Amino acid sequence: MSFWYRSIFVLFFTRGFLLATWSSRGPAIDDAIDLDLVSFGWYVACLSFGSIIGVLVSERQVEIMGSRNFLFLTSTWMGLALVLLGLTLTNGEVVASYFLTFLLGVPLGMADYDNNLEATRINNLSAKNKVPVLHGAYSLGVFLGAGFVGLSIIF
Repeated sequence: MSFWYRSIFVLFFTRGFLLATWSSRGPAIDDAIDLDLVSFGWYVACLSFGSIIGVLVSERQVEIMGSRNFLFLTSTWMGLALVLLGLTLTNGEVVASYFLTFLLGVPLGMADYDNNLEATRINNLSAKNKVPVLHGAYSLGVFLGAGFVGLSIIF
């Protein structure tokens, strides 16, 4: 197993873990910014809107920056957006929370595009289909991220 494959595996896993830390906190987010059901639906949709934008702008950016630099940028952006989102939620800042959730979605979509591009490249060079294991890494990240949040709440 090559370093390249292991690196992409870790990126799939990390993206899943990060998303789970946000999505599993829905009730706490709702309590923090006190939204009605429709407003909370729009809040959650901000992540999807950001992800769609991220996917749409990714092709050209990967060509310009190269995959390694692009993934460094998106990973840094995701972590920063999640931290800033946590701060705005703690302070009950509704508009900033919407905006930062959108800004969290953008690099998630961008990273998803590039991770799948790299998975396809790996798959084309491999005798065996590697994509299901890489997507399994994402699912494992979601599972463990949700478990991590659950344990954090208990302790």
